[in-house]
Amino acid sequence: MAVSRIAAAVAVCGYLASQATACTDGGTPGAATTAAVAMTATRQSLSDEGQGSPAVYLSLGDSIQYGCCHDPKRSSGELFHQYLSQRLNRSVEWVTLAGNDTADEFINGLRGQTPQLDRAVAALEGWRDEGRPVVAITLSIGGNDLVEMGRKCHEQGKESCPELYGAALRRYMQELPLILQRLNDAKDPHTPLSLLTYYNASDCGQPDVQSSPTELGVQGWNSVITAAGLASGAFLADAYTPFRGKACEYVEGVDPTYEGHAVIAQVYEGVYESLPPEFVEPFDRSVESPASPEPTSATTPSTPPPTSPPEPTSEPDDDGSGAGPPHVEPPPPATLVAASGEQISGVYNYCWKGLCVDMLGVMVPKEALIARADETLTFKLAIEPTQLVLLAWTLDKGSIVREYEGFFAWRGQGETDLRYELPAQSSFQFTPDFLPGRYVIVLDVHASDGGVGYAFLLDLAP
Repeated sequence: MAVSRIAAAVAVCGYLASQATACTDGGTPGAATTAAVAMTATRQSLSDEGQGSPAVYLSLGDSIQYGCCHDPKRSSGELFHQYLSQRLNRSVEWVTLAGNDTADEFINGLRGQTPQLDRAVAALEGWRDEGRPVVAITLSIGGNDLVEMGRKCHEQGKESCPELYGAALRRYMQELPLILQRLNDAKDPHTPLSLLTYYNASDCGQPDVQSSPTELGVQGWNSVITAAGLASGAFLADAYTPFRGKACEYVEGVDPTYEGHAVIAQVYEGVYESLPPEFVEPFDRSVESPASPEPTSATTPSTPPPTSPPEPTSEPDDDGSGAGPPHVEPPPPATLVAASGEQISGVYNYCWKGLCVDMLGVMVPKEALIARADETLTFKLAIEPTQLVLLAWTLDKGSIVREYEGFFAWRGQGETDLRYELPAQSSFQFTPDFLPGRYVIVLDVHASDGGVGYAFLLDLAP
């Protein structure tokens, strides 16, 4: 099996988004055709059944979502569909609109075809009008953009790879938030949308694979997925981690094997099991479920305006796949130290090395750090700030809008009077002069690489 499958993607279920018979074997219609026919029949049954119809699980995006390239009954979509039916103890219909789209084709269509995004929005709006619950949406989109970029890099030569990757990454940074926003606007705000990160299809555990251009290119894509997902309120489904070192077992070409699809289904199930109760059908509509962030001046650090991502510098793999440059790392966290211990910050809104992220809320550690009201605290940053401001709110002057492992997303209400201009130092001390209570602390930091908001939870005892 070839070490790098990115360059071979066109031959295996890759970029030809307009072809209904993609993923074929010797001219026999493959999984894409089967899925399309099954989807058409499913949609017909949906429209016929009306109010008494089963709930819906909708999968969107690229070939992972319809089960390329073998039996769709063993795909991650079908396995997750079976899980949902059992988990919710009700009939659930799996509807897939997925094809082999790039992000641009997902939004704009190809050769006069109705874009997949438009079809998805129409279906979601129709189900809402019918009062028919959509219990889950899974989405993977953008992988074929990376595949196509690698193909062009291989054709045009390694000198073209940095420019091609940079252009593709910038387009993706614009397209993915648009896709998520339109889906949010169309779906029930309680319907959970799981956004899949991508695996490295060439990572079979060989030496130095983690520093290869292919690996770094995939990580760059996943950085965009993570940022857009957190900003939109989507739930991240991490396929990257369980596939590390196992591509020869879990991947064929660039698509999952049966074993790989089973792993992705387990990832979906893990996300679903960790959902807040208001996202699990029957939906609790007494609980607000914001679909997208609504930052206010009281909770948004004054980060610099977006800039273009840095130009790629790395060369392609030896086989010419050219997956691209080092990815844009998020800013490193900060640390708050008290006599009782220390706390690693959450990272709130940031623009860092060209990647800008608006979070669903202030990402606050769940476990508060305890300190005396007159105690001197120490803040430690892993970056050199050029400007530093500390803001503080009592926790009850806001609301928790979503919980994650180790953190919760919090939105403040109203401005704070607790604002302190601090010395621009990477390590500094601060003695709170406010009353005992539980506080959300935000450090608004500017540095040469951009701006970031660091968040802490502090219990001040008398």
